[in-house]
Amino acid sequence: MIVLDTKAIKTISNLLTAVKTDAATHADERVLHATYRCNDLAILLRDKLKIHPGEAKRRTR
Repeated sequence: MIVLDTKAIKTISNLLTAVKTDAATHADERVLHATYRCNDLAILLRDKLKIHPGEAKRRTR
């Protein structure tokens, strides 16, 4: 069993947020939403990743 302290969990959470933001930025730069016939990146993220619309919008800021 692996036991993580609060600091380790926060670090992992921060890294995950950075990766999500970076992936959304790269998708936006490549105009990936147009490939899937979506009007904008938030719609693509919502539809393909099955995430809440508000979360999709936050990732595209």
